[in-house]
Amino acid sequence: MVTSNDLVVNLLANTGVIGLTAFAALLFVVFRNSLRSMRSCSLTSYERLNDLSIVIPGLITALITLLLIGLFGGLEFYLGYFYFILAMLIAANIAVRRQSDSTPRLGRANTTLNPEVWHP
Repeated sequence: MVTSNDLVVNLLANTGVIGLTAFAALLFVVFRNSLRSMRSCSLTSYERLNDLSIVIPGLITALITLLLIGLFGGLEFYLGYFYFILAMLIAANIAVRRQSDSTPRLGRANTTLNPEVWHP
């Protein structure tokens, strides 16, 4: 195992191009889903003022900070924190998705056909 103080060089030396691509793809998916979750937790949307609207930006900032530390100073000491924050961010995204699936949205038609309510 090759050690390096640079995250990219370390990933390339130990896992190759496939490992670096997989790591970048994982980060891309997590950041994309996190930005979608932040939009769905915005303060202007219907009944979305909750703790996740505060936690998700903080976790994104922490993850970016740890990535910058890894790029310039090595991630070996902070690797446990990195994966913990990554897991918390994924869990927050899943919670937002489940919360948005369970709450009704304004303007969405009722998909169940109740004969007492529905009039053709």
